[in-house]
Amino acid sequence: MAYSNENVCVVYTGDNSNTIFGITFDFVEDTSVVAELWDVSDPLNPTNLPITNPTDWVVDGNTVVTAVAPSTDQKLLLFRQTKPVHAIEYSTYEFPYATANLDLDTVYQIAQENRDALNRALLNSQYTACTGATLYTIEDLEALATQVSELATQTDSFQTQLDANTLGISNNSTAISNNSTAISNNALVITDNVSRIVALESSSNVYSLVLAVAPSTIEAVATDRIVVKSAGVIINLPAVPVAKDQILVKDRGGNEITVNGNGATIDGSASIVLNSNEASVNLLFDGSEWLVI
Repeated sequence: MAYSNENVCVVYTGDNSNTIFGITFDFVEDTSVVAELWDVSDPLNPTNLPITNPTDWVVDGNTVVTAVAPSTDQKLLLFRQTKPVHAIEYSTYEFPYATANLDLDTVYQIAQENRDALNRALLNSQYTACTGATLYTIEDLEALATQVSELATQTDSFQTQLDANTLGISNNSTAISNNSTAISNNALVITDNVSRIVALESSSNVYSLVLAVAPSTIEAVATDRIVVKSAGVIINLPAVPVAKDQILVKDRGGNEITVNGNGATIDGSASIVLNSNEASVNLLFDGSEWLVI
């Protein structure tokens, strides 16, 4: 026969149903066809599962028929192993063209298989050879070495950039540390200033801070809680209070604090004075005057 088919093997993926698989390579005898079943559930480590002819598979024309359908994580490998025999002894007969052609086919197929056997030996298994792995020439390996060298140069360049970026990050970290120190120093200044501030605490626990520069006048509003930390402070109660308005005033430091009724009396007086440390007064407007409670 004339040869244009260079294949010596074919691989099929199982589907749990198909049991008939085409033989895509040329072969002289059915006994030249070999079938192997591979478990590829771990693609990096395929495992050869023993199967025998004719118990597990047979050649039927140009197909191989398996007794059980390969599963989806199995592959069926078909390849050729031609026996090195010739069909006739030429020295005792006139030249037999048909049998000579058969012997030449056998020689050609064995040559193909020897090439494939070398590939198998280098790739460790028939399965690897038939599933896309290829051999490399010296030129291929030299080109690959050049690519590896170029990648190494690029890696060195990336490392230089990485080192530069790391240095930049380190410098930024130093700047952040310096800024943190500045913030800490500012916090100390703020802490010092807090001692000079009068805290106004509303019923919603939201604090309003007023700079206490004596003498200072504070216009109070209903529900204020006023803590005074400096002397000479005058607190004016609301000019138009309503019943149940309540204001608390506390003296921190024994400073003189004047609480002015601002048009309404406080227990009958126009104003009251706090001048002892931790003294406090709780005022409730009853609709006509402020009561100390």
